[in-house]
Amino acid sequence: MKELLDAAAELFVEKGYQRTTVQDILDRVGVAKGTFYHYFDAKVDLLHELAERFMEVMNEELARIAARDGVSAMEKIRLIAELSRSYTYHDRKLYTRMILKALYMEENLELRHHLLQVTRRKTAGIVGGIFRQGVQEGSFTMSDPENTALILMMMDGAVDDMAFGILTGTEVTESDIERVIRIYSAYEEAVCRMLGIRVGEIQMMIEEDVRRFIAEYIQSKQSI
Repeated sequence: MKELLDAAAELFVEKGYQRTTVQDILDRVGVAKGTFYHYFDAKVDLLHELAERFMEVMNEELARIAARDGVSAMEKIRLIAELSRSYTYHDRKLYTRMILKALYMEENLELRHHLLQVTRRKTAGIVGGIFRQGVQEGSFTMSDPENTALILMMMDGAVDDMAFGILTGTEVTESDIERVIRIYSAYEEAVCRMLGIRVGEIQMMIEEDVRRFIAEYIQSKQSI
């Protein structure tokens, strides 16, 4: 099964999710159709597994940050923001963009919501622990760190829905791009206010990175 998933991930990045066929994946691995259908019912099941694996790896990295000794809660949140930026804009941007493009196709709406629900509480549990540490250190001001983290995860999903709802439109204008920038800027401000820290103390978004990501996303939309 791992070989099929690895081949699917490579092809989804190379050709796009929509343009990749089950036969393409079989040809890449060199196995018969029966082998594929022994593990999966359809191509979307591969996407499900890949997205779940992607989110599990992210949560493992978050957990490692949360478990670091001698690191303040504020610094841990900064490290998480850097990790998120590296996934979206730098080291793993092609794989991340492939997952996002496929999940934000209308036909995969139900899958996207399911995956968010499955991973949201686990992620919130990790982040909630950091928030609680921040309250104990006097860095953050909140009465309920765990539920604050869960609300933050829900906000994160809603913000992405708003942004990708704009970017998946037929024609994206400069005004649309500015609107997406403002959405993520407002989200960053809201997070700082939820934590009770000065706005800008945690940098979740670098405008230049966001603009570059949007330009690359728009350019690659034809290869979905």
